[in-house]
Amino acid sequence: MQVTNTLSEGLKREYNVVLPAEDLASRLTTELATMKDKVRINGFRPGKVPVEHLRRVYGRQVMADVVQNLVNESTRKIVEDNSIKLALEPKIVFPENQEAVEAAISGKGGLEYKVQLEILPKIEINRVPLPIALKVKNQNPAIVSRLISLV
Repeated sequence: MQVTNTLSEGLKREYNVVLPAEDLASRLTTELATMKDKVRINGFRPGKVPVEHLRRVYGRQVMADVVQNLVNESTRKIVEDNSIKLALEPKIVFPENQEAVEAAISGKGGLEYKVQLEILPKIEINRVPLPIALKVKNQNPAIVSRLISLV
């Protein structure tokens, strides 16, 4: 996964993220391998379904899940690595070209997308001591002693 900062203007940040095809393929293979032990398909004993058969049957769905997980991981990594406090949810912008997304989901290519963030401004509070003047009114001592005796 390759992340580059493309925009850092005011409170807006934009990052370009590239997910290589090799990373997608390795994640797909590990997901299918873990899925192999859990899937029950007619004609196969439990846990004995070939990975290639799973790839044909569930490949696109699992790859879509893998892409979604990688997008979430990369966004979280960007926020954590740059110590960013988000003002809004990150906006993920996939390429206009649907063929690039289809190639990534079918496992024939990598995926490149943009993450747009809006961050909270840093606010510093300067504490200035304020002089406080209290006006004390003189009270009659007889009234004060009478009030104290009532308590």
